[in-house]
Amino acid sequence: MIYPKIKRSQMIYPEIDHTPSGIAVIGIGGGAYTNTFVFRTVLKKIGNKYTLKPAGFIRSNGDRSCKTDQGITPINPGDLIVTGSGSLPLDPNNPYAIVNAFLVDEIKDQFLVVSEIPITIADLPAPVITGASIYHNKDGSFFAGGAIS
Repeated sequence: MIYPKIKRSQMIYPEIDHTPSGIAVIGIGGGAYTNTFVFRTVLKKIGNKYTLKPAGFIRSNGDRSCKTDQGITPINPGDLIVTGSGSLPLDPNNPYAIVNAFLVDEIKDQFLVVSEIPITIADLPAPVITGASIYHNKDGSFFAGGAIS
C-alpha cells in the first residue's frame, strides 16, 4: 500500500470506503454500553457553525448496535470527522470522556488527508450526545442531519 505525501501537521485517516461511482463515504453511528460510549459523526460547516451532515443511508434498527456502521455519509474536503469514546456520562465535566475532531483537507485515492483540530464536548450537536448516551442505541439518525434525498 502506498500512502500519499502529506504535510508534517497532517495525518492519514484510513477508515473510508467508496461507492461504486467513486464517492468517498464513511460510517457513522454510536451508542453506550454498560458504562462506556463510542461514536463517530461527520459535521459540515454552514457559515461559521458546524452542523450534522445528511447521510446517504441511516439504519434505525437491527441486531447490531453501538457501532459506527449505523449510517453512511459522503465525505468532502472541509468536513469535520468527530469521534468519541470513554466512560459515561458524556458531559464536559467528565475527564474520561474523550472527543477528537479531524478536518478533511483533501481526498487522495482511498485515503483522507486530515488535520486534527481542537473540539470539546460542549461543541457537539445535542443529538450526538443523546445518541452516544443511549444504551445499545440502534438508531443512526442521532448522528446525521437527516437523509440525502
